[in-house]
Parts: sequence; structure tokens; C-alpha cells
Amino acid sequence: AGTTNKILANFANVILTAYPNCFKKNRNKLKLVGNPVRDEIQEIPAPNLRLLDRTQPVRILILGGSRGANFLNQQMPRLLAKISEKINLEIIHQCGANNLDNTSQNYLNYQNDNLKITVREFIDNMTEVYHWADFAICRAGALTLAEIMAVGIGSLLIPYPIAVDDHQAYNAQYLVDNNAAIMVREKNFEIDNLS
Repeated sequence: AGTTNKILANFANVILTAYPNCFKKNRNKLKLVGNPVRDEIQEIPAPNLRLLDRTQPVRILILGGSRGANFLNQQMPRLLAKISEKINLEIIHQCGANNLDNTSQNYLNYQNDNLKITVREFIDNMTEVYHWADFAICRAGALTLAEIMAVGIGSLLIPYPIAVDDHQAYNAQYLVDNNAAIMVREKNFEIDNLS
């Protein structure tokens, strides 16, 4: 929980929380409710049905949030080119407003026959891309994680390093602890190890 919520928790009668370990104090007031997820996303078939007959290419969804993430826009082309040396990949990368040209150029610098790339500033139909994706690489904002958990998409989470109270790393750790994700901090990001 952030600083403001920690303070307000002392005065609250009930604390509604998305994750079970947000508060160390006031645990008797906690009610775990999760985060809201749109019905159409919740209705996407479970992975054991959705991915039953999937074969290559592996479909990877990259989300940097609505404003994009420069780190992902710069590093994902290199990482995915390295991975695609061994396996066919199909990528949808949401790069954020005003980042389309630079991100597309970054991919062109590493293009090969095993790598099919679609770069978009913004994705209007998240239900469609969540249904499409085998795996996600993204930041660890609470609502993004709620959606990928609802759909059952495994993920590589790279928390925003200067998020207030490092809350994205705490969000990501919950998935890591439940074998649903891998977390890598930007400072520990290494292409050879991750590939």
C-alpha cells in the first residue's frame, strides 16, 4: 500500500485490497476483493482451452501502458531478436503515443525471418490481444496485472523503477510468488540471460 493508504487505513472501518499482503497493520480490517476486470476480458477462455492446439509462432504481447515505456521500446527488439534465433515469434508491441516511429525503427534494426512484428501506439481492443497472446512482457501496474491474471497469461514483468513506494515491484512479486510470472528489474536486465 502507498503512504496515503497506510495512513488512512488507521481510520477506516474496512480496507478493500487487491492483493493479500498490502498492509502489515490493520489486517483485521482487510477484505480481499481484487481489481475490477471488464466482463469481456473475464470471458476469454481459460489457457487450457485457448492454447490447446497452439503451435509456433509463439505470440508475445508487449505492454508499456498507455504512454508507453521507453525501456521496453528500446530493449524488447534486441531481446526478441535474440530469442527468435531459436523459435518463431509473432509480436504485438504497444509503444505509447509518439513512440511509433522510434520503436518500429528499433525492430527494423534487428529484423529477421523468424520475427513478425506489429507495433501500435495504443491498443483499442485489449480483449482481442489478450485472447491472441501466449505470453506478455509488461510493466506491473495493478490493473494490467489484474487483466493478465484473469486471462491466465504468463508474463515477464519489468516494474517501473521509480513508481511511488516501489508498488509495481510488490504487485509483480505477488505473481512471482504464485508461479505466474518472472520479474526482472531494469537494473538487472540482461539480454543473454533472459533469452
